[in-house]
Amino acid sequence: MAGEIVKDLGKVTAYAYAKAAGYTGTEEQFQQVFDEFTRNAPGLLERLDDAVADAEAAQTAAETAVTNANTAKNAAEAAQAAAQQTAQDMDDSVQQITTNKNDISDLKESITTVIGKNKLNTDAAVDGYLNSNGTIHANPSGGDWKTTDFIDVSEATTIYGSALNANGTGRTKLGMFFLLNYNNEKEVVGSQIANANSPYTIAEGIKYVRFSYHSNNLFPMLTLNENELTPYEPYELYTRFVSSDYALKSECLLNKLSQLKWCVLGDSLTEKNSKAETAYYDYIAKDLNLSVYNLGVSGTGYARSDNKFSNRTLHADNAKFDFMTIFGSFNDAGAGIPIGTPTDSGNSTICGCINVAIDNFYTGKPFKPLGLITPCPWKTIPPDNEWGNQYADAIISIAKKRGIPYLDLFRSSGIRPWAGESYLAKFYTENGVTDDGVHPNSLGHKMFLYPQIKQFVLSLIQGI
Repeated sequence: MAGEIVKDLGKVTAYAYAKAAGYTGTEEQFQQVFDEFTRNAPGLLERLDDAVADAEAAQTAAETAVTNANTAKNAAEAAQAAAQQTAQDMDDSVQQITTNKNDISDLKESITTVIGKNKLNTDAAVDGYLNSNGTIHANPSGGDWKTTDFIDVSEATTIYGSALNANGTGRTKLGMFFLLNYNNEKEVVGSQIANANSPYTIAEGIKYVRFSYHSNNLFPMLTLNENELTPYEPYELYTRFVSSDYALKSECLLNKLSQLKWCVLGDSLTEKNSKAETAYYDYIAKDLNLSVYNLGVSGTGYARSDNKFSNRTLHADNAKFDFMTIFGSFNDAGAGIPIGTPTDSGNSTICGCINVAIDNFYTGKPFKPLGLITPCPWKTIPPDNEWGNQYADAIISIAKKRGIPYLDLFRSSGIRPWAGESYLAKFYTENGVTDDGVHPNSLGHKMFLYPQIKQFVLSLIQGI
């Protein structure tokens, strides 16, 4: 009932508004229109609601599409940036590779191979003797000629050939027969020299020489710019820097080391003698450009002889060295005193004598580096020898107690004089004289003493 009243009121109100707006139809006509509208209104409202919902859904879809489009755009921009960075990284890598190749090329150009003091490479010599045109003539029956390879003498004014003396006691001049001079193109220059007596003068413009010699000459050697016999050195190749920053750094290091003076104190392994024409310190001094002050005296030790090590550490000339190494052997076995303990003082025990030698060193040289080296083994005192171990341990214990660097060659030198006659012939025979397994020859010094002592020396002088 109430609904009908509301409907009638709505109709009356609507008719009144219609009339006011200029409607000219009758009330009955208006009634028909109004009733029709009332019947259709709910459907129209539903369609309007659906239209609004569709519009809102379309708006949401459009907004999502915009968001997705922005996301895709951002992803594309990120991908483009990544691609650009990858391309840049690749360009950088290519540039770095090019730089590395150039550096390697520069380094290769900065390195050259040079020959040591001995220019005669016996491994490159061939059987036969030189003809005047430079060809090699075969040896006649019973002949023993050897002919050298082309030897570069461009930096020489003279050359000097030498070999082991027939009696094995020293060196003598090497017969350089059928010698020929050559230019840069290895073409023969001038006449053949039947026997080039040392020292032989190199004419200007000569690049190479070749000559023949008898193969029974042992340990032949050819040196440049020498006018007298010199100790034998094997033919060796060395690698060095000749330019660039690497060379500058190497030169700076060698210049620094060349100002240092090394005192080598010891016994016959350090004394300059015929047991080894080239000793450990010769190889090291050559490598590091050091000058050597030699206080080696044969037959001495920490305890043995009046000129024991302590006497020389006390009187060593301060002005002649910057650092010292003490390297003895087992001569103290004949001193007739016990080893003692590391705290001993005085000369009644070997430990006491070691401490006296150290005390005397520091008395006048308190700021100079000192290094102690244990003996290398003897044939009769190998590393398993009880007394030898006690002696080496005494040196090491005192070094540790007093904070002194040490090198233990007794257990780590690698040399084995007990290994048989062939071993003694190779590493203990100098100029034809075989030692009794105490004194390594030049090759023994080079192979077993020089490498380890060199590293020990470098550790001693790194702070100087």
